[in-house]
Amino acid sequence: MIPFVKVLGLTILAVRLPMAILGCIAIFVMYKLLRLIGDKKLALIGTIFLVICPWHIMKSRWGLESNLFPELMLFSIYFLELFLRKGKNYGLYLSFAFLGISAYSYGTSYFFLPIFVILILIYLIATKKAKISQVLIAVAIAGIVALPIMLYVIINTLHLKQINLPFMTIPRMLQNRYEEVSNIFGSDFLKTSITNFKNSIKILVTGEDGLPWNSIKFFGIVYVISFPFTIIGIVESIKNKKTISINLWFLVSILLLFVVEANINRINIIMLPIVYYTLFGIYTLLEKTGGKIVPIGIGVMYLVLFVSFINSYFTRDFSFATGWEDVVNYTEQIDVSNVYVEYITPEPYIYYLFYSKGDPNEFVETVKYFNPDGIFNNIAGYGKYSFCNSSLDDSYVTKDTAVVKPKEEVTRIDRNRCKVTEFERFAVLESK
Repeated sequence: MIPFVKVLGLTILAVRLPMAILGCIAIFVMYKLLRLIGDKKLALIGTIFLVICPWHIMKSRWGLESNLFPELMLFSIYFLELFLRKGKNYGLYLSFAFLGISAYSYGTSYFFLPIFVILILIYLIATKKAKISQVLIAVAIAGIVALPIMLYVIINTLHLKQINLPFMTIPRMLQNRYEEVSNIFGSDFLKTSITNFKNSIKILVTGEDGLPWNSIKFFGIVYVISFPFTIIGIVESIKNKKTISINLWFLVSILLLFVVEANINRINIIMLPIVYYTLFGIYTLLEKTGGKIVPIGIGVMYLVLFVSFINSYFTRDFSFATGWEDVVNYTEQIDVSNVYVEYITPEPYIYYLFYSKGDPNEFVETVKYFNPDGIFNNIAGYGKYSFCNSSLDDSYVTKDTAVVKPKEEVTRIDRNRCKVTEFERFAVLESK
């Protein structure tokens, strides 16, 4: 996001644009990858399917850093296949460079990448697809690229001191986020692993994880009706042994399902293999049936699903931030020394920092935490703002104080002494 914020300023567009661009690039790379694997028909089916895929559309339209992981893996697999099928040596090196870069995208990569890299190296050496010298260069490239994040994991797992360099800090954090979302470090590993796997499979089959910004009911990840195609694709892909890299990607993703407390974001690394198997299943069915009736039927079915999904998706509000911009702008302008803000949505201080574009130095100097040793360090206040995780009544309102509350709760406010300014979901209370 940094170059986009530098050019466009701290705006919603600057925050969301990088993921949207990456999603568009992924469509092009998917086409190129499928052309390496098969014919133009496979590539066209796959490209169209990725374009209309609910998961890919939804994840490409919001700025969640963890959703970089699947696309960076896609780029790595493309260059690896370029090396395997076309003998382009630079493909191997770029593939491992992208593996190194992907280590920075999400904590699940700390489990996925070591296993995937080992399996790929075994395959390259056992089949003599690459020389030992090429393998060593590729591993060195990935290692150099990923070295800072590997040091970060070592420092925070072994509780070592942080590293301070003139151009970089490798920090010792208060808590390990990757330990929180994974059960590798848990005391009840076996039981939790089975639960995690069951929940993950349920999400993959139903396409739902209960989070409306990740999937929409009845549409799911790749449309719920696609499940038979996915199974056909898995079986055929394993039988023809032509996509070893994707099969290994899928295999290691399956292992990940055991160690991660599942939602669609946390198991996102399995999504593109699922997309691939689904489109490959469609392609296989079309190749075996022939004629025009089946292709037309499948095309019409997915067109109807896509139009229905778009209609459902773009008529809903999935934003965490709806209404906050107006509230922040208003409370920034009013002449009071203290503003109490209820935790109407999670982490409201984020929106104040984002929309007010205040001085970061003031934040650092004045910030107060609910729990200074907590994993997320939720903010209790900074500057003139205090963030409260309990309901506030009008007794907090004085000539020098304002209160931000949910709009539905203002019916209990004494309007004889309070001025109430209402916004989309919020109300600001001031002294009359």
